[in-house]
Amino acid sequence: MTLFRPYKAGTALGGRYVVERPLGAGSYSVAYLCFDRAEGRRVVVRHDRPGRLLARLKAGALSPREEAELLGRLNHPRIPRVYGLFRDRGRLHLVLEFKEGVNLEDALAEGRIALDERQSLEWLKDFAQVVRHLHERGVVHRDIRPPNIILEPSPASDAAPAQAFPYGVAHLVDFGLACPIADRPTRPPLCAKLRRGGAAEEMFFRRERHPRADLYAMGHLLLFLLYSGYEPPEGDPGNLAPRGWEEELRLSERTKRLLRRLLRRDEPYGTVSDLERDLEAAIAALGKPDASDD
Repeated sequence: MTLFRPYKAGTALGGRYVVERPLGAGSYSVAYLCFDRAEGRRVVVRHDRPGRLLARLKAGALSPREEAELLGRLNHPRIPRVYGLFRDRGRLHLVLEFKEGVNLEDALAEGRIALDERQSLEWLKDFAQVVRHLHERGVVHRDIRPPNIILEPSPASDAAPAQAFPYGVAHLVDFGLACPIADRPTRPPLCAKLRRGGAAEEMFFRRERHPRADLYAMGHLLLFLLYSGYEPPEGDPGNLAPRGWEEELRLSERTKRLLRRLLRRDEPYGTVSDLERDLEAAIAALGKPDASDD
């Protein structure tokens, strides 16, 4: 068993990067916030977690070099840029742009976000352009989750009105499980076929080497957003048998259909563009009652 000791604050790496603090240790890699003395900026430095090579290969997670090559295909202001690779202490390290802000998971857990149906759809529509950028360049992220979305404070200007949400601009990070889109569809394992809605099925849906994986994850992301503004009915004791989202959330029929397709309970979306069209239609439909009330 390999003993792993994270770098301490103040550790110098590669002759120029000084560790400020750990950012997190995932299943296959470890990330640190560092100061780049040569460029005078903060960066993210990441390396493989020792002793996890076989597990990483089995999961299809990328090595630092593979991640750098894949991110090199992308050029979007809401995706981290690659600054370089270096070797230190026998490990290959990846240097990435640091996206400053709070991750969506913490913002939701702390109750800092409360969106209604329309706001949730608008948020997802804005975020969808980032995912579409990946897919158009042959890349699927495969790990779109609240902790991998950084909310950067919105600039105090009207330069990007589509991104001007009060909670910040959403950036997509952590491409360790990303991969090129497969030429052929992946066949689900037998356990995923036998247990619809089980953990094996969900893992297959999330890890498929196809845009459907990211679209499925965006369905769960939309549920997180919708529940951020959910308040139980008055008088609900809260100890009843758990109900599904279709019973708990009061949503328009367009939004329900859209969610069912994202979650692959109905015919799944094939592309982000298809989703964006339905998001636009659902948002427009929600706006009609307000217009008639004026």
